[in-house]
Amino acid sequence: MENALRKPVSEAAILTRSLEHVIRATIRLLLGRLSLIRLEELVRKVYVQESEKRLKSEFPDRRVTLSQLALLTGLDTRALTKITNNQSYAQPAHEDEAFLRGMTPEAQIICLWMTDTRFCNASDGKPMVLSLRSGKTSFHELVSCLKSTRGLTQQSVLERLETAGTVELDRKNQRIRLVTNNYFPFLSNDESAMLDVGFSTASLLLGSVATNMERASSGEEKLFQRSSFTYHLPEKRKSEFRQRLSKLLSESDDRCRKTIAELEDSTPQPGQLFAGVSMFYFESE
Repeated sequence: MENALRKPVSEAAILTRSLEHVIRATIRLLLGRLSLIRLEELVRKVYVQESEKRLKSEFPDRRVTLSQLALLTGLDTRALTKITNNQSYAQPAHEDEAFLRGMTPEAQIICLWMTDTRFCNASDGKPMVLSLRSGKTSFHELVSCLKSTRGLTQQSVLERLETAGTVELDRKNQRIRLVTNNYFPFLSNDESAMLDVGFSTASLLLGSVATNMERASSGEEKLFQRSSFTYHLPEKRKSEFRQRLSKLLSESDDRCRKTIAELEDSTPQPGQLFAGVSMFYFESE
């Protein structure tokens, strides 16, 4: 009995370890850009959507029930009803203005500063210059208006906004001015592009892994999925290692692009697929 129990526990440990690595790397990119509350909301919504999709594919002639979703997601039916009945359930999160406005406490503050008539001019809609601490139109009052203010101090918010270049602070006169109208102010154009490409690449890799796992028992051809690495690279050879492998990847990239150009249609047409390869270099302690 003991040996029979070890296998599922070991498989659970492998899954947990792998997932923890992915989540940790993801969170490093999200810190300061997406709050934990919004991340949890997004994960719950997508988890339920994917569960519903799986059940529909397994039982195409049946209606998906809450009890089936509860079994697959681990959520109770009340939580599932709340998620699925939300008007934004079928809407992609990146098109949901309410979700985007509340991605971080900083984003909520900017939104409130730009839209609440206590903190913006009714005539032209421009955000007011606020005093730091006194009055109903002060920055202190603005921070206090946030729904989730427990543990949030005016000083910590002020330091974050000033570091990000979102506000200008007149310390002599104790006044503060908003200098951006972006709900998501903490990314440069280059950073936004890198995040977009990075997450897209990660999702494609995980998609290939999911496809190969699904095909493992069916005997269908698996997608190419490999990693080449060493745990024993001397620090003194790191630069040479990086340069030689980057050169190799660059040469492979050129060959891949030429092959793709030979095989793709010259114009968009019905029945075409999105397909290709991704290449990237990595190193870690």
